[in-house]
Amino acid sequence: MGIPFNNLPSLFDQLDFRPRVHEFIHEMNTRVLSQFPDAITVGEMPFTRDAAEIVKYVQPERKELNMAFLFEQNDLDGYPSAPLIPAKYKLSDLKKIIKKWQEYMYENGGWNTLYQENHDVARSITRMLGIKDPRDSLRARGAKLLCILQLTQGGTLFVYEGQEFGMINVPIDWDIEEYKDVATQNYYKEVLERRIEETGNPKPDMSDIKAGINLKARDNGRTPVQWSSAPHGGFTSPNAIPWMRVNDDYPYWNAEVQLNDPDSVLSFWKKTINFRKANKVLTYGDFKLLSPEDEKVFAYTRNLNNLTALVIMNFSKEKTTYSDRIVGVTGTAKFLHGNVVSDAIPSLSLEQFEVSLEAWEGRVYIKDV
Repeated sequence: MGIPFNNLPSLFDQLDFRPRVHEFIHEMNTRVLSQFPDAITVGEMPFTRDAAEIVKYVQPERKELNMAFLFEQNDLDGYPSAPLIPAKYKLSDLKKIIKKWQEYMYENGGWNTLYQENHDVARSITRMLGIKDPRDSLRARGAKLLCILQLTQGGTLFVYEGQEFGMINVPIDWDIEEYKDVATQNYYKEVLERRIEETGNPKPDMSDIKAGINLKARDNGRTPVQWSSAPHGGFTSPNAIPWMRVNDDYPYWNAEVQLNDPDSVLSFWKKTINFRKANKVLTYGDFKLLSPEDEKVFAYTRNLNNLTALVIMNFSKEKTTYSDRIVGVTGTAKFLHGNVVSDAIPSLSLEQFEVSLEAWEGRVYIKDV
């Protein structure tokens, strides 16, 4: 039968807080990890929420781990005890979690991991922006918006395969048999059996469960990487059979198509990574959230020495106007990076500014030195 979903948090909480866990990790660091100075270590803490506890694992002076994967952001659209049941959340909820970890790690000598996808979650463009139609006209812009969000925070960047060119979840019309994850199959069968028993109908309506699986199932992030328009997306030879079908959009949405396209999602990721490297404030600066209750625009500043970066992102499908002021900062900031191509964008006065943003538009301004 396996461990029921609702027992997992308590089980892992016990593991996270074993009395000697820090002693053992410190010993591992001293006897093994310290012998490899170029190695990095990343802990995985899916059910730990207490920042004061987590930071103990990653503070350099404690000589345990370099950083840890935290799960609060990825749990926003679901429940740790029932990961295949979607949950609605507001943009302000996302802001609160990012603010928590950006500020706490910076102020307490820790270090963040920056990720939006991994092998255990569905694709971020579908989960965070609701893009299910592979030909959605805003798909590429949405993928670029999430790139800006991830790469303008402090920490170490982790990019999951296919994220860098905007892969999305599998089509809604895939049969349940296409999903290979045992947890997904068990969950579907349990609900099906219960509904048959409750209704007496041998074929009860399962559309709600299927929709939740399509949005949340781990297999959405495990389809073969779409390298090209060749059979199986170029993942394997034409006569081979991969463990899962490749997503149906692979003939026109793949790495090869995007490689030499300067406007593609892949090209934008490359540009944004280079932009981040050239502006250390985006990696090492502090984090100050603006307008925490705004449900359309996510904005914040990053500050390092005398340098200020201003990030403004419209997380709505509507054109919107955003205005604010940055307390304690004077001067103007120049627009240097964004996901919408337009005519010259004027500099902003950081003491009082107003910007007009297209749907899912993101911009990064850097204060003139």
